Amino acid sequence: MTAQPKNGVDKRKMQIFLVFLFCSFLIWLISKLSETYTERTTFEIVYVSVPDSLLLTSSSKGTLSTRIQTSGFQMLSSGFRSNQIAIDVSKFRQRGGRYYISPADYRRQMEQQLSGSIQLQDIDRDTLFLELYELVSRKVPVKPNLNISLAQNYMMKGPVEVLPDSVLLRGPENQLAAIMEVRTELLELNELEQNFSREIPLLIPEEWESINLDISMVNLKGTVFRFSEKMISIPVSVLNLPENTELKIFPNTVEILCRAELETLKELQPNQFSIAVDYKDMREGIKTLPVKIEQQPAFVQSVQLMNDQVEFLLIRQ
Repeated sequence: MTAQPKNGVDKRKMQIFLVFLFCSFLIWLISKLSETYTERTTFEIVYVSVPDSLLLTSSSKGTLSTRIQTSGFQMLSSGFRSNQIAIDVSKFRQRGGRYYISPADYRRQMEQQLSGSIQLQDIDRDTLFLELYELVSRKVPVKPNLNISLAQNYMMKGPVEVLPDSVLLRGPENQLAAIMEVRTELLELNELEQNFSREIPLLIPEEWESINLDISMVNLKGTVFRFSEKMISIPVSVLNLPENTELKIFPNTVEILCRAELETLKELQPNQFSIAVDYKDMREGIKTLPVKIEQQPAFVQSVQLMNDQVEFLLIRQ
């Protein structure tokens, strides 16, 4: 009978030894993990259920340092989870203009979220103070930011239309009070000779972090037309002339250059305009008076006085 090699026996003994060693370590580990431990841990606060009428600022974020009692198994498993605690903001209380959540309230919320095998011993923080602001609403106009150049012999028919022409802001009252308007981003159009319609974002400054807008875009629309010109001679009248005084004007008519659509110019009449000088504009030593357009049709886009000064002769009776 052949004897088994000695190195084979040694190898088998080593394997048996390692199996027993592993089993011993496993029994020791289970025993240790079954024991109860007390440790300090930190939870990140996540605020939820913020009332619609209030704004919670980012400065309210924070952590809670606690002392908990739990088993080794629970400690081991919790090491693979995010330590976050949700705090219900709707449970806030108010005193002296400050918002807070009492220790009893947030401790109860924490205990409801922790595993049943974890006991909350104490918290290194008293009251949770919240940076809350009451929200108000305010509507302000939208102002377009435009850089438009028209092609030769083209004009805009009326102002650029903004749709919608206002925006509803919602935020802290002290911040909204300083906002008079909301501007759009720049719209740049060159050599324009046709109507346009563009969706343009509103320009929202970085400091408006706590302000909500009900819209973020507006539509800018403009009507462009090719204009014609027409010269009209208009009599000059005198305003605020005292009694027993006569003012002779040279010339007593002034020509104006009107720019509008061709069909509009065909219907244009001198009696639709009023041009005058004002006796109150008279200055000692100056023999001319400025001419002013007192009235003109709204549908005429451009009216230009060809002579903005007239000479006069004052006659007192």
